[in-house]
Amino acid sequence: RDTQALMAFCGERGYLDARVDRKQLFPGPGQIELLYDITEGEQVRLGRLELRGNDRTQDKVIRRQFTLYPGDILNRAQMRQSLARLRQLRYFTNVESSVAQGDEPGSRNVVVEVEEGPTGQILFGAGVSSNAGLIGQLMLNLSNFDITDWPTGLDDILSGNAFVGGGQTFILQLRPGTDSSQARLFFSEPYLFDSSYSFSSDLFYYKRDRDDYDETRMGVRLAVGRHLTDALQFRLTARAEQVDIDSVGAGAPAQVAVLAGPSDIRSFILSGDYDRTDSPWRPSRGYRLIGSVQAADDALGS
Repeated sequence: RDTQALMAFCGERGYLDARVDRKQLFPGPGQIELLYDITEGEQVRLGRLELRGNDRTQDKVIRRQFTLYPGDILNRAQMRQSLARLRQLRYFTNVESSVAQGDEPGSRNVVVEVEEGPTGQILFGAGVSSNAGLIGQLMLNLSNFDITDWPTGLDDILSGNAFVGGGQTFILQLRPGTDSSQARLFFSEPYLFDSSYSFSSDLFYYKRDRDDYDETRMGVRLAVGRHLTDALQFRLTARAEQVDIDSVGAGAPAQVAVLAGPSDIRSFILSGDYDRTDSPWRPSRGYRLIGSVQAADDALGS
């Protein structure tokens, strides 16, 4: 473990060819001395970051997952973390990297090879529930969406080469039913105009026919976020929602009868997310802290 730690110590400082040899000496009975002979070699810097295999995904979507830039000391730990961030996108079925001799003395090029994977999902469904009656469902989820990548023909749509490669998220969800219906249209851009800011919009509709009253909700949430570090981000969300309570019967709860008719909700939500886990999907170490506060007031139109 000490040998591995020394190798990692050298690798984090750009000594990619470092070698650590351990020798055991016995100066006397019951005594042992350990000698670690470290050969650092040449300290190297990153020359170029070469990307291969991303036929659909834009280069910038991959490059922004890396914290190393040309000219930086080639830190093995940073490179591993960057590759982990790239795999966590789940856009690719395979991600491999290799190091090649750079164009300048003391530099190495890092070659990243990826295999594009399916990033779209469409789901059809239907069911029946004693609580919500008959329910149908249609959901379209595109996790590597590009709103600017319009198709040039039908072939682009059928082959999956349209609206793909920009690292955005698009969700269309329809859930009609006899007693309950929902609809949602969601879009997010994690790096707005290639900056550290993010943007998302979420339009939603909900209707529920209960025994003694009907409830209808429709509204929108618009959010702007900021990546302060790789682990820390804040988000400010503006919420505008209309709630309509009608068809109130005699058996409706008193709280519902008081709120009969349309109501408006206007609020701002400030949230923070500090994620130190090693994976958002299957974390094995680290921790994550999430907190938010929401304010709604007459002054905002509520």
